[in-house]
Amino acid sequence: MLTLLPLLTGEGRKHHGASLREAAKLVDAGKITPRIAPRRFTLETVGEAYRAIEAGPFEGKIVVDLG
Repeated sequence: MLTLLPLLTGEGRKHHGASLREAAKLVDAGKITPRIAPRRFTLETVGEAYRAIEAGPFEGKIVVDLG
């Protein structure tokens, strides 16, 4: 499992790094692609993003444009 904990604590960092490198290889090879929700949000509409998730079911990652 990939989590932020190894980066924060150092525990399992070597295994975590290996997992991330393997995932990057699969992405680069086109074998896995991220599932991204069709609607994009801005900082002004981030509340709508939360409501969309809460309303469920929600598939894909939410994108919030910062620029």
